[in-house]
Amino acid sequence: MAELTDQQTAAAICHRYGISDEQRNLMLFNIGHVFAAQFTHGAEMVKEKLFWVVWARLFTSDDRGLLKYPELGSLPYAEVKNCMTTDTLIKRTFCRLYYGAKRPDRKVNRMPTDLNVWRKRLIAAIGGWLRMTGRQDGLEIIKGIACRAAKKDDFNAIPKQQLVSLYNAFLQRQKDLKTVKTI
Repeated sequence: MAELTDQQTAAAICHRYGISDEQRNLMLFNIGHVFAAQFTHGAEMVKEKLFWVVWARLFTSDDRGLLKYPELGSLPYAEVKNCMTTDTLIKRTFCRLYYGAKRPDRKVNRMPTDLNVWRKRLIAAIGGWLRMTGRQDGLEIIKGIACRAAKKDDFNAIPKQQLVSLYNAFLQRQKDLKTVKTI
């Protein structure tokens, strides 16, 4: 079976969720603004045609994925699409496409693949969080926290996906603490 075109995908989504094309486009626009707000230069990004081309491409690609799973048809479309703003894979793909198009001469790959790099990043993220909270930090304490969070007995047994997830979680905790301190 051939892949649906963008217009066919939009029509199928509108039919499945009982929404108009205008309602879908409004969600694309609103969720695009929420997504862009996560970037430090998001206000400038949404003024660029490139942002909307890449965002529409990802939005429609996500719709194609929704069409493959009929059981998702029972969930409200807006709720399902709002999940795009926090999806790490969507962010990575967006950055690769957006920054790759802005700087075609430079390879954009901000995601290290080596486990040791992710271990070091996680150690730094937990250490930063501990220092921000005024707690004692040390390598063994940090590894203990990581192991408890990952439900593993050995720090080196934590798989890459979980290292990435924990790294992002502890960075978010640091951001949350900074926000609370500024209030």
